[in-house]
Amino acid sequence: MMNVGKMNRDLRIARMKQIPYQSRTDSSRLIDEIEKIEKGLTPDDWSNPYSIGQRILRNPGYPSMNVIPSDSKRACQPTLLVIFNDKCCDFPSRLLEAAIHCIKCKNTKEVILWTPVWNSLVWGRYRGHFKGMMISVRLVGIGILNPSPHPAITAPTPSGWEPIDKTLQYQNTKPTAFRFQRYNLKVESWTQLLMELFCILHKLDGSTFKELTAKGANPLTRGSYVLISNNEAILKQPMKINGLPFFMETKFKANDFVRSISDLLTRFGFCDGDLLITRRES
Repeated sequence: MMNVGKMNRDLRIARMKQIPYQSRTDSSRLIDEIEKIEKGLTPDDWSNPYSIGQRILRNPGYPSMNVIPSDSKRACQPTLLVIFNDKCCDFPSRLLEAAIHCIKCKNTKEVILWTPVWNSLVWGRYRGHFKGMMISVRLVGIGILNPSPHPAITAPTPSGWEPIDKTLQYQNTKPTAFRFQRYNLKVESWTQLLMELFCILHKLDGSTFKELTAKGANPLTRGSYVLISNNEAILKQPMKINGLPFFMETKFKANDFVRSISDLLTRFGFCDGDLLITRRES
């Protein structure tokens, strides 16, 4: 689940130069071709964006461009196409590669990000390197997004799922599964959901955990309770996070868990709508 409206806001916040999309004949043709290619791609294809890039570079009908990832030594072109795979952990490294390209290739005018995933926090870290360029996001399965002054659209919620909402009441309910980015996991409790979410977010941005727990840091709290720490002694009912050198607070009721999850998402640059759950009565 990706909050498309938030993606649009991310792009507008970057204050990038906006070029009328209809006037860019070559790019319009490229976007059309990308749409055709995407319809024929399988999940296995998305695990290897390099092969997708090679397929595009071999087509003489496409406009001149640079493609990431690629081993092509082609000279710098005005257009850069960046192809991401379907793993969340790929997003930061690929976006960093694109930023470095734009620093080195001063004549880059347009960047097209072709991706099944999005991370607002990572985008915020690198967006300054794309200022003055036209940025388009081809979101797999949804379409093309451009910086626009128009109201943001909202991605549809799959049937049977609901975004977490800290304004609702969750007492006497338990989650049965959750979706976040490319993850779709079954869970049996709010404790397990929070545990799994910590592990996913650590894969996306491990440095933020250090910021949350370092000496003098601004910790995540719920009332007088600290949500996460590398010192279990300061937690009231600590639980070790699987595979990580951190402990999480578990002495919460359902509503407190949901509010803590909301605060955690915010700290990592996401919003409530980015996480979907199914639940049942406990």
